[in-house]
Amino acid sequence: NKMGSIIAYDPKANTVNFIHSFNGLDGANPENCSLSTFKDEQFLFILKEVVNVKFGDAPFELSNVVNSTSGLPIQALIEDPSIATISNGMIIIKKPGITNIILNQLGDSEHLPAKSLIVKFVVDKAVLQVTAPQLSKIYGEDMPEIVLSYDGFKGTDDIKVIDVLPTISYTATKTSNVGTYPITIITGNDENYSFSLKDGYIEIKQSKQVITFPTVGKITGDAPFDLNATSSSGLEVFFKSDNTEILAVQGKTATILGFGIVQIVASQPGSLNFFAADDVVQSIEIKQVTVGTDNDVANKLVVYPIPATNRLFIEFDGEKRPELIQILDLIGQVVMEVKIIERDSIDISLLPPGLYFLRSEVANVRIQKL
Repeated sequence: NKMGSIIAYDPKANTVNFIHSFNGLDGANPENCSLSTFKDEQFLFILKEVVNVKFGDAPFELSNVVNSTSGLPIQALIEDPSIATISNGMIIIKKPGITNIILNQLGDSEHLPAKSLIVKFVVDKAVLQVTAPQLSKIYGEDMPEIVLSYDGFKGTDDIKVIDVLPTISYTATKTSNVGTYPITIITGNDENYSFSLKDGYIEIKQSKQVITFPTVGKITGDAPFDLNATSSSGLEVFFKSDNTEILAVQGKTATILGFGIVQIVASQPGSLNFFAADDVVQSIEIKQVTVGTDNDVANKLVVYPIPATNRLFIEFDGEKRPELIQILDLIGQVVMEVKIIERDSIDISLLPPGLYFLRSEVANVRIQKL
């Protein structure tokens, strides 16, 4: 009789185990048979068709990119090792660029090799945030230093590693008018970094100004004179008299009309670039005319009538007699000149009505023509 046995194959242990023998058993008549074993197929499946990372990202596991159905470890090769490398199953980024990862699983005693796969691997540049400052200054002051700030360097990198640093453009100067002026960043260039730009500005503010008003001392009969106050801004100073019966002011020209104490206000109302200055008030005392001789005996020039219409009479009580009489208008121009030695009266009929000054070597007198 043809007898036989039952056996079992253990593929993991690669062994054949005896199960049962039919030798000596009636009715058992097995035929000749053969035993064949087969390895399992396996497949690679990618988790990302394109791996996209940035320069400076931390190393990451290859298992984040691909796995196999067998669970066996996967062999990987990066075509351009200057962009990234693989060590102990970790992908390490080196610089921006585009390359491929070639993936394989060669199989083992139970599994056939898997079909190779290629995954695109993209390393983008890291982004640097470049920010221009927001500054302010006073009109006329020197321009402040403009320094860009950077955020986003990787590791120990700083601005020294940048191939071409960003630059700035602005139009503001020391004497630019009050206002806000943009600070524009012009981008740079680098192998590992791209730039995100945030422009800034410089705000120019109004400046203060101060008036300088020298002391004025005048007497009745003095010719019209200019007030000489100045402002630190260089802007025109304006004047106002609080008593126009004593001192009249037109522009910078002051005309004495009487005697007493008068307040002159010097002001500068400001401009686009300057605040208004604080007013400066000066008290001016206009004194009466008193002229003395060599013997300190008062000499008096008497002019009448005031106001006059056609003729002005002149008398002098003293040893020193004036030789020349001048009549001036309110802006100080001589409108008439007479040698008093030849006459004791002056014909003023041709003068227009108004206020005038009579000036001589010994005294000055304000007169009025009707």
